Amino acid sequence: MDIITAILILLGSSIIAGTIFEKFGLPDVAGQILSGVILGPAVIGLIQPSSSLFSISDIALFFLVLLLGLEVTSKALTTNPMKNIALSLSSFVFPVTIMFVISYLLLGFEMVPAVILSVGIGVPSISIVSVLLRHYSLVGTEDGNKIMTSVVISDLLAFIALAAVYNAHDIYHLLLLIITIIIFISLLLMAARLLRNYHRHVIDFFSSLASGKYGETSVFAIVILLGLVIASFLQFIGISFVLGAFFAGMLLEEFVMGKGVFRTLVRTFRRINGSFFIPLFFSIAGATTMVPNLSYIAILIILIVVSAASSAGFTSYIGKKAFKKLQPLSAMSILGGRGAIGIIIGNIAFLAGLINIQLYSVIVLGTVVMAVFFSAFIRPKFKHSKRRR
Repeated sequence: MDIITAILILLGSSIIAGTIFEKFGLPDVAGQILSGVILGPAVIGLIQPSSSLFSISDIALFFLVLLLGLEVTSKALTTNPMKNIALSLSSFVFPVTIMFVISYLLLGFEMVPAVILSVGIGVPSISIVSVLLRHYSLVGTEDGNKIMTSVVISDLLAFIALAAVYNAHDIYHLLLLIITIIIFISLLLMAARLLRNYHRHVIDFFSSLASGKYGETSVFAIVILLGLVIASFLQFIGISFVLGAFFAGMLLEEFVMGKGVFRTLVRTFRRINGSFFIPLFFSIAGATTMVPNLSYIAILIILIVVSAASSAGFTSYIGKKAFKKLQPLSAMSILGGRGAIGIIIGNIAFLAGLINIQLYSVIVLGTVVMAVFFSAFIRPKFKHSKRRR
């Protein structure tokens, strides 16, 4: 099958499946992935994975992650850091560590596949969590901001973990890579602070640019070029380009670019991603999977149970003091939203040869199961307050 026909079939079926899932209150991402699974070799075999599809998937991935970065501010990483880090530890780091120990010591996986498997299943997704926060009117609230910031930190740690296993061949290279990432993040935060301090000049620049004949096109092109420059640099030093695209988006926030220009930019990216890149990326991810054998299905069940149970336990303990109105287990139900990040981690690792098709399929199916379960069956509950009484 030629590439254009394959894209047509994948995109059309993905949009339809995502719309159907949304009608029933389920994440559209899960429907998009399942449409690819059905069309791919796992079920009917109409679409076969190819190098052309993987190349298109990389382009879609760049735009997807760049949008995720635009929806996150660098200031979020530095506001109440201790509470946000504690929440990230309870909802992501501790459960992933437990899953890694089980995968590595009990299930017999090698270290790198064990890390990828644990992180892919255990990492929450900005896209799903932000949808759940909007659905329950938590956007902008203190509890909602804590959840979102902890997810940002978790996703950032997931990308760093991927970068570490992607290019670190020994302890020396691993330490060098960690130091490089720390320096890069420090410089990025300094650049973000500099932009915020001189935001009026930056706003004037983008406003004058946007008012020109090709205003929106020029702003859009500058953002893409910035993303490509940072992504290429990180790729050059041995870190995945995904982290670069994410950081590039973080640099450009509403406070720096100006309300009108920024919202137009984000609206444009959302339209392009929502109508093309997102459904195409996740349908290709689904079409790349296969039905795991019984032993891997057993592994999938074990890791899902461990991830949910450990997250519930740790988040319940930390959340008693962290949240004012939201009950800890309810916060865990929102933090349990899985989606883009886990699939991205698994996709990059699979294409790099770090995991096999069975483990990649386990990550994809685990993401779908947890996204559907937490979105469909868990409903947040709030603590009683004087205002409510």
